[in-house]
Parts: sequence; C-alpha cells; structure tokens
Amino acid sequence: MYSNQLIEHFYQQFYIQQDYFECHELLEEAWKSNNNHKKDDFLVGLTLYAVSLYHYRQLNFKGALTCIKKASTILSKHPKSLEAFNISPKKMIVQCHQIEHDILTKQQFNHIMLPHLDDQLSHLYPSQITSDKEIILKHKLRDRSDIINLRKQKLNKKNPITDTPND
Repeated sequence: MYSNQLIEHFYQQFYIQQDYFECHELLEEAWKSNNNHKKDDFLVGLTLYAVSLYHYRQLNFKGALTCIKKASTILSKHPKSLEAFNISPKKMIVQCHQIEHDILTKQQFNHIMLPHLDDQLSHLYPSQITSDKEIILKHKLRDRSDIINLRKQKLNKKNPITDTPND
C-alpha cells in the first residue's frame, strides 16, 4: 500500500525533526506520484494534519483550524490507510477533534504524539519540542520565487494581459 521508506521518512520528520512542513512536502510528493490522485485521498488527509500542526505551532489559528477540520473529515474515510501507518483510526479522529478544540481555545502548542496501534515507534518520540527556527519558520525562510512565478503564469492564463496601446 505505502512504502516502508515513505512511512519511515514521515516518522523521522514528524518525531525526530518535528518538521511538519517537510512532512507536508514528502506526503504531497507521494500523493502526486499516483496518477489517479484525488483531493480526498488518505495522503491528503495526513498532509493536512501535518500542515495544521505547522500552522498551529506558528499561532496561525485560522489556517490550523481549516486544515485540521479537513484532515479529520478525510482521515475518517481511510481507517485501513491509517493502520498501514500504524495509527489507530478511532484515536486519530478523537485526536483531531482535541486539536481542533485546542486551536479554538488558543491553547499553547505542544508536540503531538500520533495514536499508534502499538508502541514500536516509541524510540522516536522526542524528549522536548524543537526550537529550531529553520524548521519552525521553514516556509517563510525558503526561496519561493519558483512558486510565485508558477502562480503568476496560471493567473495570466486565466486572465491574459493584452498589451494594446490606447488609441
């Protein structure tokens, strides 16, 4: 279903690095590699979950809330895929609702432990929350010129600018 390499890389980024942005990147890449990908696929739900934590840690409560609601809806449809990642489906949905509550009440962010089916991954759990600004502010610090140019191209295709002189 999903490669061990993807699952291991996800857990390394999620737990050891606490790099939710990188979780988003690798999950999105795996999702897009499937020619039949859809917006309600499991990997989209897990991506949104990671993105919600990224926003929550940055105190972007609106972005975090939007993402965790979508994540919860999508993940609830994919219990077998959650199990493939060693995540308890029922506990994951409960956790999504708890995170939603914490966001709504503007609780302080704390690193999240995924609700595993067993404790075989406990050696990955961090002893403290990362304070590495390069990870916490990753999307703000990276070069986004290629993304901005791509967005401009798409916008120009929708609304072409014609350079006609005024007569």
